[in-house]
Amino acid sequence: MARRSTTLRLIYAAMAGNCLVAVTKFVAGTWTGGSAIIAEGVHSLVDTGNQALLLYGLRRAERRPTPELCGASHRQPRTASPLEPPYDDGVSFVR
Repeated sequence: MARRSTTLRLIYAAMAGNCLVAVTKFVAGTWTGGSAIIAEGVHSLVDTGNQALLLYGLRRAERRPTPELCGASHRQPRTASPLEPPYDDGVSFVR
């Protein structure tokens, strides 16, 4: 359990740091009128969202399997990721 608390503490610290960096970049971008620094602020904000998703995944991973959900992953349809290169001459199929 100590490992989990350390992990959560690190994620929350990284979230706080990224929020501070994002706010600083937005303020600097607004003050100077620089679009590149505002884009960097958006990037820091997205990093914060990524860490929120990580926390959500950690909480979902804690749930115990139920008889209905135990091994259900093989019954879920597999979809192609939009980041994967398209196969079959640009056509992706759902399996």
